[in-house]
Amino acid sequence: SMHQTLILVDEANATVGYAPRDECHAGDGLLHRAVAVVLVDRTQRILLQHRRSLLWDGFWDLTAATHPLLANGREESCLEAANRCLASEWNIETQLRECFAFTYFERHGASSENEYCVVFTGDYDRPVSPNPQWAYGFRWLPLDVCRKDLGESTSTYTPWAQIALTQMASLRP
Repeated sequence: SMHQTLILVDEANATVGYAPRDECHAGDGLLHRAVAVVLVDRTQRILLQHRRSLLWDGFWDLTAATHPLLANGREESCLEAANRCLASEWNIETQLRECFAFTYFERHGASSENEYCVVFTGDYDRPVSPNPQWAYGFRWLPLDVCRKDLGESTSTYTPWAQIALTQMASLRP
């Protein structure tokens, strides 16, 4: 997956070019488009994954996270990327809604995240089983428990999960 071509953007999410994934995450990185997905069950619990990845390995993450790709001369949409990620990481298909977006930068050793992240939510009430290639495990947590957990142990969550869960909390009473 390090051989993927990512979409470089400006602060307004306008495409400004393309670069290999490893270049986008090296050093201070290059600002590129990303997506994250948060699935919620009927009791309003959020599906979190225990992330298995080169970056942020072993951290708690949102349900799914990836990058829209440039492939065959075509930019994948954020929604297409979100659906692709859900299918490969969870074997799940569900209706997704775009919620909000944010730009963030976070160092991680010699690498970094420098992303314009678009967050999608969806409802899902069936049994789940993550692809072991992408996750060590999972848990369902109510949003208020996520917020409490973030306050006590932010270092165990990916930086984009921290931001998204905080922003989601501000959307609800």
